[in-house]
Amino acid sequence: MGQDNLYVFRLDQNSFVLQKFPLPVGLNQRILTWRQQIEAYQQAGQDRTALLAAYQKEAHQLYLDLVAPSLAPMQDVERLLIISSGILDLVPFEALLSRPANADTPISAYAFLLQDYTISYGYSASLQWFLHQLERAGQDMAGFAPSFDSSSGWATLSCSNNLLRGTIGAANGRILAGQEANINNFQQYAPQYRLLHL
Repeated sequence: MGQDNLYVFRLDQNSFVLQKFPLPVGLNQRILTWRQQIEAYQQAGQDRTALLAAYQKEAHQLYLDLVAPSLAPMQDVERLLIISSGILDLVPFEALLSRPANADTPISAYAFLLQDYTISYGYSASLQWFLHQLERAGQDMAGFAPSFDSSSGWATLSCSNNLLRGTIGAANGRILAGQEANINNFQQYAPQYRLLHL
């Protein structure tokens, strides 16, 4: 973000483009207010109808201001890696709405950006490039799900094993759960896998 303009460095496998857009009016305060409204919606005693209307309006407007101008020229894009800066670090891009919603639209039918793209985030383009150059160990995935009996002060993690079986297990990955999910096994097996789910 510049003082008067928003700069987008758009990279894909074929090109690098610098785009310059006028900075949307009041962007900083709009983002802060939108985040506060999202948090308020989860609290008791709030006017959720009004908060939902505000969410719908701003989630779509932020999409139009921040995302749509960069995505318009790209075709066949399925994944977005977003490296933001400044106040944009507070924007949950996956929660933006690519189409408007109204009071009659159920939340389950909202056009969240995450329905159109797999979205991930990076901290810096330089770090992303460095990580991309690293040689990857293995091609498979492994999941580690330790169990706690709550006697140590840690809450039980009763859903971890089921989560791994539904994700890593469905992809024929290696699952280490319960007593097998210990530090020794992690140190032994982790370097052999490309993707780890902890």
